[in-house]
Amino acid sequence: LGLREAATALTALPDWTPPRRVLVRDLTEERRAWLEVVAPGVTLVGADGFGEARAAAGDVDAILGFCEQPIVAAGTRVRWVQTYNAGVE
Repeated sequence: LGLREAATALTALPDWTPPRRVLVRDLTEERRAWLEVVAPGVTLVGADGFGEARAAAGDVDAILGFCEQPIVAAGTRVRWVQTYNAGVE
C-alpha cells in the first residue's frame, strides 16, 4: 500500500488540523459512545463491509479497522489508518 510511519508526528506540522470525519469499522453503539468521549466534535462514519467502507472513504480524515488497498486509495484525505489487529503487513 505504500504506507509508512512518518519521521515527524502530524501534530507537529504547521498545517496540521484535527480530524473531522473518521471511518470506523463495526461502529457499534458501545464503540460510538467511547469514541465520542475521546474525540468530541468528530463525525464518526460507520461501515460494516468493504463496499460500504470504500464508498464512505472519499471524505474521511482517518480510517479505523480497515487497511485494504481499495479503501485506503478511495480516501484522498486520509492521514491516519489504524487496524484492530496485530500483524498487518
